[in-house]
Amino acid sequence: MTLIRRCLACSTLLYLGVSFASDKAPSSEQLHRLLVPLQTFSARFEQAASDDSGFAQEHSYGIFQFSRPASMRWVVERPFKQQIVTDGRQLWIYDEELDQVIVEDFDGQLAVTPALILSGSLSEIETAFSVTEADRGDSKRNFTLVAKSHSELLDEITLTFSEHQLVAISVKSQDQINTITFSDVQVNKPIRDPSFNFKIPEGVDVIYNSQ
Repeated sequence: MTLIRRCLACSTLLYLGVSFASDKAPSSEQLHRLLVPLQTFSARFEQAASDDSGFAQEHSYGIFQFSRPASMRWVVERPFKQQIVTDGRQLWIYDEELDQVIVEDFDGQLAVTPALILSGSLSEIETAFSVTEADRGDSKRNFTLVAKSHSELLDEITLTFSEHQLVAISVKSQDQINTITFSDVQVNKPIRDPSFNFKIPEGVDVIYNSQ
């Protein structure tokens, strides 16, 4: 379940957009301007997990979709089939191997994770994170967000943009680093609502953690 939680932390970062950001503005404001315009996002992803020494632990592959303000679908296709789906109110975590679905409210600890970035609020980003931009020496832009308060899901996030388009995300949490890269990206194209309304399969164990 730890892997699923880290996938969730990664995936909730992805309400990201394409926009021009003035070099004269603070890093947090420049990042905010990149996040605002995106309404929908769909892509294939590769996620690589490694320890803090760089030793590779595992890779996963799948599909990510989202629609503002808070709908998300994160599907791991291999090596193990898992799904994380939310409509902004409830969160479903489906592990096919365990034949189990966990149902939770989309709030609680998620409110202090990168999920808050989805609101597009500059003040919330600045309250939760210290934002800096690193000089890569190339056309890509790296924004690093360091959490101001302790979270089990993350310590530090790095968002990498190329030509104002998100190309990678790195999430550091405790002793693990998760790096996600995207391909076959589609931006601001319609996504069917049923994608975010998870239907619990018959016969699976259901655990309700809602408050």
